[in-house]
Amino acid sequence: MRELVLTPSLLAGLLAAIASLAALRAGWSARRRGDGLPRRLLLVLAPFALAALLWPVLMPPPNAVAPLRLVVATAGAPASLAAGDGERLVALPEAAAAFPAALHVPDLGSALRRHPEARALRIVGSGLPARDRDAAAGLPLHFEPAALPAGLVELRMPARIAAGRRWTVRGRVEGGAGGTLELRDPAGAVVASRTLDATGEFALTATAGFPGHSDWTLRRRDAGGEVVETANLPLQVEAGAPLRLLVLAGGIDPESKYLRRWALDAGLALGRQASLGGGVEVGDFAGSPTAAQLAEIDLLILDDRRWSALGPGGRETLRAAVRDGLGVLLRLTAEPTESERAGLRDWGFELMPAALPREVDLPGAGAAAVKPTRRPLRLAAADGALLQADAAGEPLALWRAEGRGRVALWNLGASFRLQLAGHGDMHGELWAHAVTTLARARGGALPAVPVFARVGERAVFCDLPAEARIIAPDGGETALLADATAAGCAGFWPVAAGWHALQTDDATASFHVLGEDELPGLAASERREATLALAANAPATAPAVATTTPGPRWPWLLAWLLLAALAWWLERPKP
Repeated sequence: MRELVLTPSLLAGLLAAIASLAALRAGWSARRRGDGLPRRLLLVLAPFALAALLWPVLMPPPNAVAPLRLVVATAGAPASLAAGDGERLVALPEAAAAFPAALHVPDLGSALRRHPEARALRIVGSGLPARDRDAAAGLPLHFEPAALPAGLVELRMPARIAAGRRWTVRGRVEGGAGGTLELRDPAGAVVASRTLDATGEFALTATAGFPGHSDWTLRRRDAGGEVVETANLPLQVEAGAPLRLLVLAGGIDPESKYLRRWALDAGLALGRQASLGGGVEVGDFAGSPTAAQLAEIDLLILDDRRWSALGPGGRETLRAAVRDGLGVLLRLTAEPTESERAGLRDWGFELMPAALPREVDLPGAGAAAVKPTRRPLRLAAADGALLQADAAGEPLALWRAEGRGRVALWNLGASFRLQLAGHGDMHGELWAHAVTTLARARGGALPAVPVFARVGERAVFCDLPAEARIIAPDGGETALLADATAAGCAGFWPVAAGWHALQTDDATASFHVLGEDELPGLAASERREATLALAANAPATAPAVATTTPGPRWPWLLAWLLLAALAWWLERPKP
């Protein structure tokens, strides 16, 4: 059944029809009463006049209004904030208490509906929360950010990790120079720490323990050693077979030794083989790995000497394994010959001589006494991606896809020096990133979940099947309605903090929800960055649209009532 829409033209037709019927009735009644011609004419014309006065009551004529800029007070806006000429101050709920005289609105969309003449926005404070960002799209936006609060303002970590794998938490502390950060495991033991410099940036690495929910802790101390901030780091540790790693070396050297030690500490299933020369090899097997052996591992790390020793047939076997999903990392330890350059070119890599310092400064390593090294070569790959770079951004390792697998060229030597310089966490992070990026992809991927969901804010889940649901800490279930037109995404608004579970028929993925007031610096930083992005993409001027508002109705209604009273008086029977 089609819905009837009362358009202005349809309304005008209805009023005209009703007025015509009323005029016929009034004329017929006046004739029966024997009214004179002047009175009869007034009674016949009165319905049309009443209909004409009723029209602006129902459809008030628009009044043109001057464009307005809304000054939007968000959390952290200064109390001295005031609107200027052509502006109107509105306060979002997070800032309402500080601005009693402002127009209080539940969200930005409500403010724009109340002021359709608003053609620009001036946002002051920590920024717009997620609920208001869509409403601000398409309008000129000027953002005056408030200073970030002291403490943790950036935090990046995985939502889940396999048991025994290395993981890293990165972030930034505002105003914490000279203090220290401690990463503590679920038992409370310090597993990594770092002194904060003026930038406040940090990266701390640890090894995941047993499967299950694990609550790690990030503790910040000031320069005097007092604890000033504590953050809970929820990590879901997944069970599963460890990654299978095979290391082939053309000889026994410190780099291979420390790499093997890191792999064992990280819980990887490690196979190794080293050539001692003269056909003598030590390790888990003899000769070059076969296709069957390559199919049983996830990542092969070999140096250029073993690469050359494979020969054309061995490299073709390796390429077939890569196309089936194997990851390969080739370490450069010497100046490549022209034939070796040609062979690497066939694999998609280009090596060019370059005047680069032999010792490498890595991001965050500081002024270490001993540093890793590299060959004076610049790496390039037409379809390559950066795997590792030095502090100046020069590529040290690139990877490219080959079928279902990935192959990387690694121009970083003597990384074991990081261990000797007291940067064992950086050495572990370096190799953990490489292994995670290149290793064979495992099947049965779990649904992606947010790392830091928050009570009262929308969390988005994508690539969901129709039967997806979320289990809250109290056991309550919420079915997710996935939008097939938006990559199968669905929104969820948590109402309780703690561990939740995203369940499908095939898998269950756990995620943690922060309390509404937990990690306030992180929330302020997220609002700030999102609003800065909105301002950067906002148009310089609003579309040239004439802004009008409905005019007043009461004068027309008063005139209609007076005319209706007059018509009633004229139509009264004579005494």
